[in-house]
Amino acid sequence: MTDEQDKGGMWKLLAELLTSSNLLLVLGAIFIALGAAGGVTYNRWFPIDNESWRTVVVATGVIFIVLYFVVRRKPITALDPRAVKSLGIKIDHPESNATITGKVDVKGTIARPLPNGYELRILRGYPQGGFVPNAQSLCDHDKKTWLVQQFDIGGAKDESRTIEAWLVGPDGRLLLDTWLAAHEVHRGTISQVEKFAPNERVTWLKPITQGTSDMYRCAWIKVTRG
Repeated sequence: MTDEQDKGGMWKLLAELLTSSNLLLVLGAIFIALGAAGGVTYNRWFPIDNESWRTVVVATGVIFIVLYFVVRRKPITALDPRAVKSLGIKIDHPESNATITGKVDVKGTIARPLPNGYELRILRGYPQGGFVPNAQSLCDHDKKTWLVQQFDIGGAKDESRTIEAWLVGPDGRLLLDTWLAAHEVHRGTISQVEKFAPNERVTWLKPITQGTSDMYRCAWIKVTRG
């Protein structure tokens, strides 16, 4: 094999990598390695000395890797709206328009077992739109009930929120779990900012505004922070 053929094969491999989902996996590994090692410390080429920035770089790498699996995942068949409705998922407690002080146990009923590959997730919704993951429910199909303990509606006094019951498939779980992972890293970064720069304004992650094709909102109630 000639040098030209070797070079041609190398460039072809590089082109395939840059145009495929594998690039996400490579970038994820690079970002995580850079964040964990504090950058490229050899000859101070690219040091990352700030702990908050190291956390952000690692979190970015994690997101790239999660996106890699999202891209490669085969789409699942959408559920028929009648099949979703037939599950009979309802929220029984708390009542709609209730005032919530602190955290609250959320209870409901379900008429039929969940479809294979799906979970019942209870999300926190916002008046301006969007939602964030809060908890996965515990279903008792024999008693046809479900429960979420210590649900946090968030917000300040007199602010309204919604408690929403969603049927969530594999893609939806990845979306929600990725947001939770990013939120944990972001919360740690904000803690550092509040510690070292208490007068600095901080911004929390925005709610998710678009779900996946395997997410179905089955029931919701409006509540107010007491």
